[in-house]
Amino acid sequence: MTDVITSNNALHKDDDIEFNIQFPCFCPHCSQNIFVKHLKSFHIRPTYGGSITIYANFLCPSCEEIFMAIYKGYPAETLIPFKIIPETSERIDFDTDISKISPGFIKIYNESFQAEQNGLTEICGMGYRKALEFLVKDFAINLHPEEIEKIKKQPLAQCIENFIDSPKIKTLSKASAWIGNDETHYCRQHEDYNIDHLKAFINAIVSYINSELELKKAEQLVGKSD
Repeated sequence: MTDVITSNNALHKDDDIEFNIQFPCFCPHCSQNIFVKHLKSFHIRPTYGGSITIYANFLCPSCEEIFMAIYKGYPAETLIPFKIIPETSERIDFDTDISKISPGFIKIYNESFQAEQNGLTEICGMGYRKALEFLVKDFAINLHPEEIEKIKKQPLAQCIENFIDSPKIKTLSKASAWIGNDETHYCRQHEDYNIDHLKAFINAIVSYINSELELKKAEQLVGKSD
């Protein structure tokens, strides 16, 4: 959600400016997705010119706590927050099996999640795309350890096509890669899909990978008794 707010100069009177800003959609206190209420904003103009820093205060209607979003830019722009105070430290937990085969995926995914929750919505999609690549390639290496060097060097699309055996994981990985690529390019190829779809597809991949790993354990158990 974007809206026009009026900001008061924090140092001087009679310098109110209107800015078009993107409102935060996540409360750092209660971790709820919300429609915030804007309370008051102040800005500071650099002494020697340059972009203006805006400090906007918001009220969470869920927990009724106040937090701040900080923006930098000019009145003619649509500004997105580059920092939320207090910063959120919430993490997404994944199953032990996922952490064993792809610890890099979990680290990158949670860094992307932190960026998203702190209002960095223009860059978090690129992070989710990188997390996807780590997850898919690490799973492919788990399936085909003898091809580790090939898997590392191949582009993600080729890796999905050549080394992901499950049709469901392959389809979800392709779709996720397409949306993730849109997050890194100037023009979007799939306008009807966004970060929420990307995260949902990645979570589905995680679920199917967990199922594949559990199936492998079951097969090992059954194989011992044959």
